[in-house]
Amino acid sequence: MNYTTSCITRKNSEIEETRAIEIIKNGEYGFMAMVDEESNSGYGVPINYAFDGIQNLYFHGGNGKKIKILKKNPKVSFTVVGKTCIVPEQFTDHYESVMCFGTICFDLSQEEKIKGIELIIDKYSSEYKEKGMKMVGSAVEKMSVYKLVINSFSGKVNK
Repeated sequence: MNYTTSCITRKNSEIEETRAIEIIKNGEYGFMAMVDEESNSGYGVPINYAFDGIQNLYFHGGNGKKIKILKKNPKVSFTVVGKTCIVPEQFTDHYESVMCFGTICFDLSQEEKIKGIELIIDKYSSEYKEKGMKMVGSAVEKMSVYKLVINSFSGKVNK
């Protein structure tokens, strides 16, 4: 996972790699952007995720349009926005964000699917982990769990 700030034009907007990782780790949700080759247009969706702390973001969901697009072209960008604050008297906003770039992988072992779902449960439903993991045990074969392998990422801030 390569951290880069070369794509950020205003150097005073750059954030440290450790802060960017914190934003990824603690973000409530992110926005996945992809290319729908069928309609030759962009397609983006807000989506929950969990970070493994190393290089992968895990997701789960149905088999709708997003999955169809990703199976044809697994290259995506994924954006997480951290703290925000509108500053009306200055006609601006303060924010922090991270963009991740990488490839979606659907070919996960049963063990890795369970790991991904466990990370998601830990993040969003930790107080119900035992119940959630029991549900996973009986349904893991049927679950759609996939990951984004992050190749590179960058973070920026406007204070």
